[in-house]
This record gives sequence, C-alpha cells and structure tokens, in this order.
Amino acid sequence: MSDLRFDGRVVVVTGAGGGLGREYALLFAERGADVVVNDLGGSASGDGGGDVRPADLVVEEIRARGGSAVANHDSVEDGERIVRAAEAAFGRVDVVVNNAGILRDRSFARTSDADWDGVQRVHARGAFAVTRAAWPGMRARGYGRVVVTSSAAGLFGNFGQANYAAAKMALVGLSNTLAIEGAAYGICCNAVVPTAGSRLTRGVFPGELVDALKPEYVAPLVAYLCHESCEETGGVFEAGAGWIGKLRWERSQGRIVREKGKRMTPEAVRDSWEGITDMTSASHPSSIQESTATLVDVLEKINEGHTTSPGNAGDPSASGIAVATTTVEAAVSDVTVATATDDAAASDAAVATATDDAAAAVAKLRDAAIEPSVIRYTDRDVILYHLGIGCSVADAGSLKFLYEGSDDFSVVPTFSTTCCDLVAAFGAVGSAIEFDLSRFLHGEQYTEVYGALPTDATLITTYRIADVLDKTSGAAIVIVMETRDERGRKVALNQAVGFLIGAGGFGGPRTSREQVPTVAPPTGPPHDVVVERTSVDQAALYRLSGDRNPLHVDAAFAAAGGFARPILHGLCAYGYACRHVLRRYAGGDVARFRTMKARFARPVLPGQTLRTEMWRRGERVHLRCVVDETGEAALTGAYVDLVADDPGSGPTAKL
Repeated sequence: MSDLRFDGRVVVVTGAGGGLGREYALLFAERGADVVVNDLGGSASGDGGGDVRPADLVVEEIRARGGSAVANHDSVEDGERIVRAAEAAFGRVDVVVNNAGILRDRSFARTSDADWDGVQRVHARGAFAVTRAAWPGMRARGYGRVVVTSSAAGLFGNFGQANYAAAKMALVGLSNTLAIEGAAYGICCNAVVPTAGSRLTRGVFPGELVDALKPEYVAPLVAYLCHESCEETGGVFEAGAGWIGKLRWERSQGRIVREKGKRMTPEAVRDSWEGITDMTSASHPSSIQESTATLVDVLEKINEGHTTSPGNAGDPSASGIAVATTTVEAAVSDVTVATATDDAAASDAAVATATDDAAAAVAKLRDAAIEPSVIRYTDRDVILYHLGIGCSVADAGSLKFLYEGSDDFSVVPTFSTTCCDLVAAFGAVGSAIEFDLSRFLHGEQYTEVYGALPTDATLITTYRIADVLDKTSGAAIVIVMETRDERGRKVALNQAVGFLIGAGGFGGPRTSREQVPTVAPPTGPPHDVVVERTSVDQAALYRLSGDRNPLHVDAAFAAAGGFARPILHGLCAYGYACRHVLRRYAGGDVARFRTMKARFARPVLPGQTLRTEMWRRGERVHLRCVVDETGEAALTGAYVDLVADDPGSGPTAKL
C-alpha cells in the first residue's frame, strides 16, 4: 500500500515547541503537510512566556529537512489568532492537533482557584478556542480532522491532579460531541491518551522510563487519525512504547430495584448490589440512544411485573419499546432521549394524570381514515428494488432478479412492502392525533404474499389501524395493509407496528391478537449463515424504491438524530435477510415464500456487513440478522415461513 501523505494539507499543532507536539509537527511536515508550529514559550506550569525559541527551532528543523512550516507564539486561548495566522500563511486549516498543556499539581485540599482555572483554560478552553476558529472553514470545505489530547489521569484519576484530570476528561466529552456534529461535514474528531516522555511527565515518571517512552512512538497514531483515508471518529485511543489500544465504555447488565406501586428503597439497592456491579455480561453502549433505550425497557418490565430476572434491565432486544427507541427509523434522537428520561423519572401517578387526554387521542386514532394508495410499477421498479437489497450481477443466482429478459424473471416477495405507502400511513396517525411524527418509530414488520408477485402491475393497498396498545411510556400502533390487483385479487398483506413515544397511559390493552408476534430462534449454533457486505451507497439506492426519509442520505439530518452518518432502512435489511433465506432454503424460488416477520432492533450503516444466521424447523426458518463489524443484532425475533410440499399446510398468520 502507498505511504500516507499530507501534501496540500495544512496542519496546526499546538504546544509544538517540544516533546509530543514537536514530534507531531516533524512527522506531518515529513509527509508533505504545511505545518503551523504553535508554542507560547511558557514553562510547564504555564508561567512566564514570550520565549519564541522552542517554536522557531522546530520550524528551522522542519525547513532544514525540506519541509514547510511557520511559527506561531500565541496562547491557545487566542485560538482565533492562531487560525488566522495559519490562513494567512497557507490559506486554510485542514487539521488541528490540540496538544498544548500545563501542569499545576496540588492535592485537592491545596488546589487554589488559580491552580484550577489556569489548567482548565489551557487544556479545555484552549482546545475549544483553536478548534472553534478552524471549524467554519472545515465545514465549508466538507473536510477536517481534529485530535484532542486527553490523559490517563482524566480516565482513571491521579493523586494531586484533580484540576488536570477534570480538564482532560472534559476533552473526551468535547471530542465525542465534535465527532457527532462534524459527521455531516466530513470532519472526524478523536481523543488520544499518550504516554510519552515530555516536560510534563519528567518528574512524574522515573528518568529511565521517560527516556524509553519516546514521543515518536505516539506520533504515527496521531498522523493516521488525521489522514484523509481514516474515517475513525469519536474514538479514544491510548498509546505508548509502540502499543496502541482503543477504549470503550462498559456497563453491567444491571438490576431493576423498583416494583410497580411500591416505594424504591436504599435497602433494595443494597440487596441487589452484587448484580448491579456484576460485569460478567457487560454491554458497551456507544451513543445516547443506546444508553437511554434501557430506561424505556425498564419501564416496560416494571409495568409487566418482571423485576427479579437477572440482567432484566440490560437486554435491549427484549422489548418492543427498547427496539423502538433504537430502531433505524428513529428520526430525531433528542426527542427520544428526552422522552425516555422523563418517563424513567416519572411516577405512576404522574403518568396517570395524562390518562384522559391519551384515551381521547387513542379513540380518535382508532377512527382515523387512511386513504387507499394506488401504485403502478414496471420491471424497472422491480430491478431497482432488487439492486437496493443487494442483488448483484456478480452473483449468477441474482440474474433472475436483475434482467427482465431472464426466463425466470422474478420478484423478491418483500418488494410488496414498497407497494404500501408507509409515509402516508404514519402521516395519517400524526394527523389524527396531532402528534409529532419524529416520535413515531417503525418497530416491526410482517409480510405475507399469496403467490409470486407480478413483475409489472397496478396494485391498490388499503389501510386499517387494527389495534392501539398501551405500553405506558407510549402507544404501539398496529397498521394492517392489504394489497390487491385491479381485479380485486389479494396479492399481499403487510403489517407494520409503530411506536408512538409519550402517548401511553390511556388504560388500553397491552397485547393484541391482531399483532403477529416475533419468535425467538432456537438455542444452539445456527444451521446456516450468509454473510454479505452492503455498499456505502446502499441507502441512497434503496430510497429510490419509495422511502425518501432524509435520515438515510442526508448527513446533517442523520447527525441531528445522533448518528455518525446516514443509516440503512430497516426494510432494506429486511429484504437482504429474505434473499438469504430464499437462497439457502428455497433455491432462490420466490414461489416457496409465504410469510416473514422481524423486529428492527439496531441501525445498520451503509457499508457494514450483514450476517444472517438461520435455524430450520420444518417449513419455518428462524433468523437473526447481525452487523458483522459490531456483533449487534439488526433484526431479531425474525422468521420466514416457506410453502410446504402440500400448499395447504404450514404456518400462517390470520389478520
């Protein structure tokens, strides 16, 4: 592979007069970057200043090696001046490495206001000021790389460094947020936790260790994170002595220590402490949505009376509500997070105060009329859908789905979901009860077809709100969609289950005979597995089949929902899984398909790999669709029912 170069890139490195900063500046310049070497010239404690030699000497060294660099002697608190100097010299800023720092070690009891404020200003405010000044230019150009320098003291604490540890942990929070906000503009941000010999560690580490932990063993990590080929963002990396590791948050499965209608007590916490702190089956939440989903799941379990099962607060796929809060159809995470938090804090009495209003809204919803939709499609639409769910000419078995001239040109049965106008159906829900549709989430899908779908047809779909279920923290709405051809013959039936956050507590039923249930797969290893990577353009392609929610293509919209980049449609993964089952258990014969059911459990990013795990039980194929890169399940409780040898036999749902 080619060397990583920075030709044409402009890099600002703060605190670059020595140690790590100097090594960063030298490496970037060696790889072709124009480098701004910033150093105020103060002491390790931040006292003094005005000594321009450290920055100037590094610039001289870079130029002597044939590189391009200028010196800057401003304080990082004057970030605007540093960035303006870079723009004056080189025209722009592409990379910011926030490395400047000072130490004022004191035991906490002896830490003065000056000790605290001085460290905070250089580390936290300094990184903020420099990055904020560079941010507009990065956004305008659609590209940027930012690194902040944290510390093991921030992650784990260290005696005598309360001021320093607090500032360094603040930088992790800053980096996490910049990663989210920058995703829409091609800006990546990561935190580095270096262990290297420098003026800040000399006196903290033994001399021989300082000499052994060379800054040059950390610089390559920083360079890679700042290269255009690296799309890592929101990460925290430890590095030292030639070793690099990535950190992540870990959370125990936890325990529910409250019972419905009873007061929560400190004794209940004490008695459950072993389970609360047991990290045996820890999970690793990576976003606010994942973190908060558990709280909504807890509410569901408390109201159902399930409070004693080990780990019952930590299974994010065990509840339709938990699924809904993390489903790929979520549009605006802030609303979801705020609602889940409010629900978790509210008492049963507080929920009950909204009963009358919720009941009235649900009554209106039950009577809502959804206009039938008429969809005319041709072989072009069929082929476009098949490309959207991963069919490729590289697979000989897919030609029947991509070439209208094929003798057995066929339609994958999940195509019937595109004949249902879910946007209109969900919109009717919002209109009926004047509810914010950003709080309406697509949680489950069921599909049943009555023979092979035509490759060219005009189909009419009617809609019916079959049930509205009270899940306390929200309402689950079961929508049945029946599709017929122009002669009135039944072609397909689909059922979508949506979750309306905040609309619960109206005293309605919790379960429904109308709702087709999900089914857990058998225990033991799967009988078969199909692994297939999606394209980075998969969501952009799939949306041409009808669902043009900007969440799936607009990076800014996705970032507002808390996603690093646009996510794949749940129904796209649904189509992938259907193809995989047909390939393994029906020889690709669409006529063997009868029904399919799945719950949307986790988002999939375009470009990620889907692993469909399958268990065969008679004519039912249980399945779970997992994102290979993360190990998280995207589709759960799923199955496909195939047509048996006797067309009249086999499981089917009655709707």
